[in-house]
Amino acid sequence: MIDLATDAPTLSHVKNEAATRRRHLRRAFLESLVVLGERMYAAGIDDGQTGTQLRALEERIRRLETAGRPTDALRAARKKLARRLALAALEEDPPLPGADAEYAQARAARAELMHIGAAAGRSINPSVSVRPGSTRFDP
Repeated sequence: MIDLATDAPTLSHVKNEAATRRRHLRRAFLESLVVLGERMYAAGIDDGQTGTQLRALEERIRRLETAGRPTDALRAARKKLARRLALAALEEDPPLPGADAEYAQARAARAELMHIGAAAGRSINPSVSVRPGSTRFDP
């Protein structure tokens, strides 16, 4: 909205735009985590436990698809595991062999999200903000 007296955006309009931008960045960050986690898994980079869980989920998904049954819940669980794997990787400084581009993209998305949060006066630590069992990222 525009304040007709000053011909400038209203404070509520600016705040809404900032909130929309933060939501967009959160989604982009979460998606970059999934892409990184998937790439790490494909390259054989995992902690053993998460890789085992991902393989088990893939097998269950294949069986359900063969039977023509829904797989949405299992695919969501698979994304969570991929995010968990990626979050652990982002704690490390060196790039990951076999997932360099995805690693760089996830770090850039995290940095942009943290920058936006700082500009809004919020403290954001994306590496711990995805709670186990949650699909939501809350700065």
